[in-house]
Amino acid sequence: MRDTLYNETVLGSERRDLVLVLALALGLRIFLYKLTYVISIDGAAVYFPMANHFASGRWMEGLAFGYHPLYPLLGAFFSKVLGDLQFSGQMVSVLFGTLTVIPIFYLAKGMSNGRGGFFSSLFLAILPNHVQLSADFLTDTTYGFFFVSAIWLGWKALKTEDWKMFILAGLATGLAYLDRAEGIGVLLPLSFWIFFRKSGAHKKKGCPKGLAIIILLLSFLLVASPYILYLRSYTGTWTISRKPAVNKVVHLIKEKLFFQKLEDKGVEKFDHFVQKLQREGGGASSGLVKWLKRTGSFFEFLVETCHPLLFLFFMVGLIKRRVLPSWSGEGFLIANLLVYAPILFWMASSSYISHRYFVPFVVLCLVWSGRGFTESYVWLQQKISSKRWEKVRFLESRGLLCLTLITVIIILPSTIHPSRKGKIVRKEAGLWIKNNSASKPPVYTDMVQVNHYAGGRWIPLRELGLSYDELVSRAGKAGADFLVLSEENIERICPGFFEMQRPEDLKEVFRVTGNKETIIVYHFRKR
Repeated sequence: MRDTLYNETVLGSERRDLVLVLALALGLRIFLYKLTYVISIDGAAVYFPMANHFASGRWMEGLAFGYHPLYPLLGAFFSKVLGDLQFSGQMVSVLFGTLTVIPIFYLAKGMSNGRGGFFSSLFLAILPNHVQLSADFLTDTTYGFFFVSAIWLGWKALKTEDWKMFILAGLATGLAYLDRAEGIGVLLPLSFWIFFRKSGAHKKKGCPKGLAIIILLLSFLLVASPYILYLRSYTGTWTISRKPAVNKVVHLIKEKLFFQKLEDKGVEKFDHFVQKLQREGGGASSGLVKWLKRTGSFFEFLVETCHPLLFLFFMVGLIKRRVLPSWSGEGFLIANLLVYAPILFWMASSSYISHRYFVPFVVLCLVWSGRGFTESYVWLQQKISSKRWEKVRFLESRGLLCLTLITVIIILPSTIHPSRKGKIVRKEAGLWIKNNSASKPPVYTDMVQVNHYAGGRWIPLRELGLSYDELVSRAGKAGADFLVLSEENIERICPGFFEMQRPEDLKEVFRVTGNKETIIVYHFRKR
């Protein structure tokens, strides 16, 4: 009975299983696109301007942002067909967010069984953070697709020892790297596993180890080398990225400074536990306390990004197993988690991070969540079949459907939650400026989303505690036409702004109030 369960599909065929999950994933992502009222800060400040430069043929200006170029390039390419650049970029996210279901389906199926593949991909289809990112102007879901595809193709290459699979794995890794620098990390465990693998049934016709590594690296460089050479030309040194955070991680790894004292990010939800340890264990070293704080921060981000229920299934799938993990199969997947976990651990505790950075890691964890779900169902079936559960025995034939519906119902409210509805006033302010000014008006503001919707030239307002005269002087030197401020934030930027405001300097021309903030648009009077 157990073997039959593990070999079954959910809807009677693999194709039906995959089509259902793809349709659900696509439908949710399009629905969330409609509920995304304002694009993200990174989308407005980085990826949209990059895509705009690429679409206009200004390649070097786009690359000058220092972020990896694949996602903006895809957005620019799609805009030639779809027209609107923002819509095109969001549709790129929708497309690749949906397609990520495919490698997860086959990766989970290969590691466990057909049902495990179905439920792992189903959980990805409804994963709240992944769905929300799939509707935004961000690189995350495009990166996630190529990242998971590289691991899946690498896993298949190790299984089949087919040189064509090593080529595809290298190409996918190169594309993941062109999206985000950490994509290059797939090469580490894959090269290690190739070198130390044991040839099995394919020994006679399999690709030799040395040749496999060469093929992998050459196919990676075929895709990635143009950007690497650009970085060499721009920086004067060999590096994998211009992003400071990436270089800092690389530096820490090189110098073995991972456990040295770093500037910690405050984690409010875990602080009370750390303070309790400090009070009750006066002899404990500060190093231990900081390590516990970082560990708490890491797992807090991980559980929140994964969703607590899916994290529970992940733990069940990781612990509950019929056989020990195989070296070439599950061992390879675990190795990829172990490569990225220390980086996320450091980022969660010593620098700015959002749940975005955990999403690719969590997507890979869903491979075990699917297996944990099927194991939970087997346990539930055994309980229902016992005499103690006779009153609910009618659920025995519908147990899988009931458990699936309960899981989906628990997760779905978090998935279909509107994104940045409270910031729609920033969009309204930007559109007012766009409709009431010349082309590309210079906008002095700390809210890049306002400038994005204004279609203006952004003059960043990053300083706090400016005097009124300093504020006006800086705006004048930068040639700003508009000053846009949040009423709730004005006093932090310019204390006493309202009292010192002079009519000959500024004129309030637009004000919009939302649920969480009021945006005021001022027009500078030219002298």
